Amino acid sequence: MKSMKKFLTLFAGFALALVMVFSLAGCGSDNEDESTGGKANVQDDDDKDDSTAGKLLNSKMFASVQEYLDAQKDQVDAVIEQNKNSGMSMEVKADGDTLIYRYVYDETVTVTQYVIDSFDSSLDLYKSQFESILDEMEKYIDAKNPAVQLLYENPDGSLVYSCLFTSDGVKTTPGTIVEGESEKMFATVQDYVAAQQDLIDEAKSSLEGSGMVMDIQADGDTLIYRYTYEMVVEATEELAAEFEANLSMYQAQFDAVIAEIEQLVDVENPTVRLIYEDSEGTVLYTHTFTK
Repeated sequence: MKSMKKFLTLFAGFALALVMVFSLAGCGSDNEDESTGGKANVQDDDDKDDSTAGKLLNSKMFASVQEYLDAQKDQVDAVIEQNKNSGMSMEVKADGDTLIYRYVYDETVTVTQYVIDSFDSSLDLYKSQFESILDEMEKYIDAKNPAVQLLYENPDGSLVYSCLFTSDGVKTTPGTIVEGESEKMFATVQDYVAAQQDLIDEAKSSLEGSGMVMDIQADGDTLIYRYTYEMVVEATEELAAEFEANLSMYQAQFDAVIAEIEQLVDVENPTVRLIYEDSEGTVLYTHTFTK
């Protein structure tokens, strides 16, 4: 079963790399201020040779990407620490003029077209941020062709996805797609529910003190939302009519849930059922949403 946690960590690297973008740029800016002050001192010092002052004014702050990375060690270590228990390990390293963010999954991620498409669609969200870090590298590092690479691998070293940001644009390299593997993330609705148990528990907690409790469970291809009042409620036609009148308010939300199940779960005709009952188990209202 492919867990939701594993799927979400497909994109964790992008978010973590963004933290690095801003921390590296921020540190570079601080150093620039300090260096600017130093350069002003050089210019004002009549005892310094003019050629030496000129050399300092035109030099880059770092001689290599490795030096640039070494200068940010505390920030790098902090980001790696944040990445612990995320379902993958993280490494930030320099390879010549390339700054590499390398992510290795704890468990094997099966490469399907769906996985590749998910990476590709998310890439656009972060393109401008990686272009910013390239600008920083060009500004502060004495490197001819600086680049940033995001590299995602399975535990056996096989490639899941890679993208390389350069001044010429972005080049993506997908891993080898496993033929015959289902494009869907979950085999059953139960798998889909189990993978999101943490989110379900949070939703349950949010109802504390509301006078009802909630449970979300699977029954075959049906996802069930069950709301139970903490009191005995009389089932009347008027109450049923009130539920029915409010149904249109939530139609779009449940339609969206069905659409997500269709996209992620290997089922043909998923449905979502809404059930309200009282503390004795008497069903007050039920409705089944279909596509």
